Amino acid sequence: MSYAAADKTNPGIIGKESNLKEWYQRYLGRAPDDKEFVFYMDQLVGGRNIYETAAEIQYSPEGQAFAAKKLQETNDRIAAADKAAKDYEKQRDDILGKYEDLGKKYGTLGSDYEDLGSKYEDLTGKYGTLGVDYEALGGRYEKLGGQFKNLQGQVGGLEKQRDDILGKYEDLGRKYGTLGSDYEDLGSKYEDLSGKYGTLGGQYQSLQGQLGGIKSERDAANRAASAAEGRFRDLQGRYDSYKMEMEENVNRFKQQYESEMELRKADAELFKQKEADFLDQLNYQARAEADEQLRGLRAGSTVTADAGSRGPRSLVSGQTSASRQEKGSVVSIRPRVDATDSVLNRRGPVVQLINKIQARRPSGGSSGAPTSFAGSTGNYYSSRFG
Repeated sequence: MSYAAADKTNPGIIGKESNLKEWYQRYLGRAPDDKEFVFYMDQLVGGRNIYETAAEIQYSPEGQAFAAKKLQETNDRIAAADKAAKDYEKQRDDILGKYEDLGKKYGTLGSDYEDLGSKYEDLTGKYGTLGVDYEALGGRYEKLGGQFKNLQGQVGGLEKQRDDILGKYEDLGRKYGTLGSDYEDLGSKYEDLSGKYGTLGGQYQSLQGQLGGIKSERDAANRAASAAEGRFRDLQGRYDSYKMEMEENVNRFKQQYESEMELRKADAELFKQKEADFLDQLNYQARAEADEQLRGLRAGSTVTADAGSRGPRSLVSGQTSASRQEKGSVVSIRPRVDATDSVLNRRGPVVQLINKIQARRPSGGSSGAPTSFAGSTGNYYSSRFG
């Protein structure tokens, strides 16, 4: 039954059509053209196994090329995902390294700030000490007038040192303000880096998800390839078993044929031998009958040849041919030489029987046996009456 004559509304036919389109899309990545569709639908409607049809499409040259291309695309996507993940890890490590460097620098700034605070406290303590000394000097000024000038000079020197210290303190304050601005800049940069790190973390998670999906597709493709390979090995095993069985049958039939030919050859040889023996016996018997009748004819007698089955032969007249010419025929002789006449005119029953046997002999017979009694030069009657 062809697809053209099938009922297109039959659920079985609709299912086969759907399966064929699905096989082409899955194994070749395209839809079948009209010629391919009708070709395979004729086979499926005609009773072909659906798994054999699917395997033929899948393992066709186009199907193998498509599978190799699809596997290469999957491997390329996996390689691209692995590269993107490695690039992300490298960028992340770089950012973490820079962040750690900033942390170290920030720690160094904190240490410097703490050192400046300690120095400031030291200066404050020294200034308090100087104030105490100044009061002590004022008291001593009143008491020690003579030493006032010297102490005043010393106070001037101390005030100069104080001014220097205050100038240094102001410089430290300005440096502290600069450090504060730098710290705020570092804080904003840290926040920016934190935002970028969060963004990169989200991208990394997305890449991890894509990589997991690609690996799942690759595993599914590998499982499908393994299953297809198993089906192919099963079909190959079945084919090898069928091939071995056919070879055994061919060998067995060949042996039977050769045995039959040997038997036929032996039968043909046996038939030739029996036929040759029969012809020899028949030729010998006919020769003996002809010799006997010829002896009678040469003696001037007329012998009636009843071939033995009609009774004994008898001489009708003993006249010679010369006396018959002078005196005329005394007795009218009716010719009854059946066997001899049949041999001499080559139309009698003996010659016909021999020719029938000769006609039934197979081709390629024995070359040494007599084969014809009608025109053979080796035949007795041909040699004497031909």
